[in-house]
Amino acid sequence: MKKDLAHLVTLPTTADAEDWFVDAKERLLDVNNWKKYGHAMNVDFHLKDTHAKDINRHNGRKGDLIKITGSNTDYWLVIDAIIYDDYPDIDIETFSLHVRTLADPLQSHTDDTGTRVALVIDRKAKHIIANYHGRVAADGNDDTVFASGEWLGLTFDQWHSLIKGFVSDI
Repeated sequence: MKKDLAHLVTLPTTADAEDWFVDAKERLLDVNNWKKYGHAMNVDFHLKDTHAKDINRHNGRKGDLIKITGSNTDYWLVIDAIIYDDYPDIDIETFSLHVRTLADPLQSHTDDTGTRVALVIDRKAKHIIANYHGRVAADGNDDTVFASGEWLGLTFDQWHSLIKGFVSDI
């Protein structure tokens, strides 16, 4: 099962878009402030180390954990990859944060629950596009929640608000 969301911002010039892209990348990595970028969400995001201890730096790194605290439960993600690609000959840049779900690291050593998300910021000339690509494995245990329109404690409207916040009002 999959779910994709996107939000487009068009800037007056390519130079403006290049600057905007840099700011959007910084917001994407600034996990501890995702709630602020998502505008009035009822969830919190916390960047954690591999021992589930708070990290007080601005940028997430490969291997860091993300704890999403919702109204009823906590959800855990691990950052699997952070990828930047630049294609100057066609005036495109892309930056992505790839995460996967994790069982509660304080309760279990189960590593992977089969769900993956890529949060992607693309710049194509003077256009900036924020994307959310969520994937649940066929045997993943999040199928019913994912299908209901809510996943990892957020509705898809809230996920859309978050990706919009990465590229809007910068």
